[in-house]
Amino acid sequence: VRAYSSRAYADAAKHFENALALGNGSPDCYEQMAKSYAAAGNRNEAIRVYRQMEEIFRGGGGEHLAREALKGLGASSGPT
Repeated sequence: VRAYSSRAYADAAKHFENALALGNGSPDCYEQMAKSYAAAGNRNEAIRVYRQMEEIFRGGGGEHLAREALKGLGASSGPT
């Protein structure tokens, strides 16, 4: 979160990837990772993470967040 706040978005994305690898599979972790990718200019990676989030949290709030974020990025839900 500190890296994101200081606008080091690529570093922030790596921190969230590490948190995910260590077992933090929360919707918030996925969302912050995707936001970091998008802010770093890596739209395709942000879309990939939001689509993962949409699938993993299907039927819950995480799915809704992912769908809204995908719309904001001008992307469709689900795989292309």
